[in-house]
Amino acid sequence: MFAKVVKNRNTYHIYAFLIIASATLFRIVLSRLGWPPTDSDEATYNLMAFHIWKNGEHPIFMYGGNYLGAIEAYIGSVLFRLFGPSMLVMRIEMAGLFALFLLGLYLLTYRLYSPRFALVTIAFLALGTVSMLVRQLKATGGNAEINVFGVFVLLISFMLASGRIEKGWKRAILYSLWGMFSGLALWSHILIAPYLLVASILLVVFCWREMLKWGLWLLLIGFVVSGFPLIYYNLTSPPDANSWATYSHLSTMGIPANDTIWPHIIRTALVSLPLMTGDQFAPFITSWPSKVPHAFRYATMQYSWSIGYCLLLLCSISLTIAALIRSQHQDRTGNDTRAQQVARLLLGCAAILTIVLYVKGSATVVDAYNSARYLSILWISAPVVLWPLWRGLRFIRSLPLWFNFCKMSFIAAVWEVVGGILLLSTMYIIQEIPQAQARDQQLTQLTATLERLHVTRFYSEYWTCNNVIFASQERLICGDSQVEKGTFTHGFDRYVQYQWILKASSNPAFVFPENDNYHIQTLKNLVAQQHIEYHRVDVAGYAVFILARPLQNTRL
Repeated sequence: MFAKVVKNRNTYHIYAFLIIASATLFRIVLSRLGWPPTDSDEATYNLMAFHIWKNGEHPIFMYGGNYLGAIEAYIGSVLFRLFGPSMLVMRIEMAGLFALFLLGLYLLTYRLYSPRFALVTIAFLALGTVSMLVRQLKATGGNAEINVFGVFVLLISFMLASGRIEKGWKRAILYSLWGMFSGLALWSHILIAPYLLVASILLVVFCWREMLKWGLWLLLIGFVVSGFPLIYYNLTSPPDANSWATYSHLSTMGIPANDTIWPHIIRTALVSLPLMTGDQFAPFITSWPSKVPHAFRYATMQYSWSIGYCLLLLCSISLTIAALIRSQHQDRTGNDTRAQQVARLLLGCAAILTIVLYVKGSATVVDAYNSARYLSILWISAPVVLWPLWRGLRFIRSLPLWFNFCKMSFIAAVWEVVGGILLLSTMYIIQEIPQAQARDQQLTQLTATLERLHVTRFYSEYWTCNNVIFASQERLICGDSQVEKGTFTHGFDRYVQYQWILKASSNPAFVFPENDNYHIQTLKNLVAQQHIEYHRVDVAGYAVFILARPLQNTRL
């Protein structure tokens, strides 16, 4: 009997390994094909890793922002030392982090639910929408790693709460790891807070005596060690620049005085929630009313997806509460079973709290599409959402045959619809690969041309600068420029040292996208006013302006 159990367990683990390996390989292949196209935010983390590796720098947060931790950059710097600096190396790191997340989610679901359901859960997350895969592959901070730390914190909490680990030294290690993973997670992004909260509640409910004796101290030591960069920053920064002040500002930024909650709910249901939970295969509606053909049909699908997601979440929580009530009337219910039910309930509550905080914040007001990344933490609660569908398949077996068939057909249809939408959303990515490759070739051609022309110092716009800087490994230095009152001023240069390098340059050039008429016309007006001759080179969709002498009366 024991041998059979071990054999079955090993079989599930082998299947899990194959699913995780396939998902990871799929993401690496996409990265090798140049998808998703890079941007300056990703290039910023690449440059951070480059500076850590090459210059020995020790950033705490993403350049230009004091709320996104630098963990991805530190891991990337190690890989740069081993394999050399490149965007592909950073993408492989991100694919590896997602593989760790799938592993943690499999182990958590295996223990909270069942082995087969754990396989189904990670198989669903092996797929994904364009937005989901972009967040899984781009190193932009606070997405991939918080899911990894969050799922393992929850797994450790359950292992401690269930009492499966009895030896004192093993439990001591788990408490220390809990604190370390929590510290790293909060340093990465405060988005993980709801899941750390429910993990803490699980520990307090089942392990409060042990925590009061010695567990809490080990937990705090681990937290202080791993979260030291975050703690140090908040102790040394001005009150208006600490993490709490930053998050308070971001959560209210852009909200009008007469704002109501209803538009937030509408944008979340129409845009953000479908993007991060699996529905993005059709022409996607980002606002309503919309002029997109058949907009009503697509918007209905997106709203239906969000409503279905929330209903499944509430249904799962209801099932868990009912199971908890039943367990209270059963004398033989063990600590392990109660811990399972409480953990399921808390996992669902964390998802609800995450959605509520997102809806209340300013993310949907600023940009519901790009801000959907703040809901990527919901992937940890995927088993909670899928559980009612899985439970439905088991329940119908006890029904009469004719009713059984009808229910089976309905549940199977739901699974097929959910899985089909996810699969189509993933296949939709294939259409974007040629465009991404063209963008990559454009960047390569621009970088090579600038080096050939010896244009090593120049001003451009934000979404160009860091891409070119990293692609040239800082042989080319670029500064972001904006137009203000008819002249140029500094834009958003995340790395201040680049400003100093450009100020020391005798005559920096200007490089703008050919369709950026605003910047180009401003430059033409300034050179005409100052009677400056220039040479224009058009390359890869960009206009390169090499001036005979530097511009005067600018704020660059």
